[in-house]
Amino acid sequence: MLNIEPAIQAAFVDFGEGASGFLHISDLHPKYFPGKERTERVGKKIPRRERPLIQDALKKGQEITVQVIKEGIGSKGPTLTSYISIPGRLLVMMPDMGRVGVSRKVEDEDERRSMRRMLDSLDLPEGFGFIMRTAGYERSHSELKRDAAYLTRLWEAMQSRTAKTSGPCALYTEGDLLIRTIRDSGDPCMKGIVVATR
Repeated sequence: MLNIEPAIQAAFVDFGEGASGFLHISDLHPKYFPGKERTERVGKKIPRRERPLIQDALKKGQEITVQVIKEGIGSKGPTLTSYISIPGRLLVMMPDMGRVGVSRKVEDEDERRSMRRMLDSLDLPEGFGFIMRTAGYERSHSELKRDAAYLTRLWEAMQSRTAKTSGPCALYTEGDLLIRTIRDSGDPCMKGIVVATR
């Protein structure tokens, strides 16, 4: 934590990538709130009026885990959140959150209920929220379980790195556009991918 700015209820965080990032109180996970422990459910953030002042929740020099949610522009640093979300192919894992949910992109109520039933049938790890992505619709139980297991291993690797490292460092960097496209569009039926180069 580089600096706390009570006037704008935000903190500037050195996250190890040069420019410091901007963290507003509305993006501060309740695990950093003072006093009794509060939890949140997927999709149900604690309202701004019920949040503590940022100067009561964070101190200069404190280490926290953040994620970039918006790249910086010009001299302005990136926008950060301490709500971590780790996307897989079919699911998104959110550490320190409760419950499960379905992507907002799924508008059909019957589809939403079906996806929710499938999520509820999975034996998901405690202490994590999960959202089923649109790609998860009509996927098998074993495919969803495999994605959840992959995300759990990824989180464990990030936690291990946190324990071994002090100061600002990258715990996880999502792949480039090509890798994300293959992850999000890939299908077990695909036999290969052809890349045309000039």
